[in-house]
Amino acid sequence: TDAHRIMAHHGRLKAEYIRRPYGLDWGDASRYGLVVNTAQIGIEGGAQLIAQAIRHCEVSQERPPVA
Repeated sequence: TDAHRIMAHHGRLKAEYIRRPYGLDWGDASRYGLVVNTAQIGIEGGAQLIAQAIRHCEVSQERPPVA
């Protein structure tokens, strides 16, 4: 469909925008701290997962270092 063709074109433009100056693959999930597939868990589930991850990071940063 036209929508899929347009989305694919924009995806290629995004990839090139990052690859050309930085030599990076923007689609490489290992470069991100958190990747959420909302197709699997939905928008609400994704929002809850992100909120939980933020709370976890905040708590982790508040803990005193282990001696």
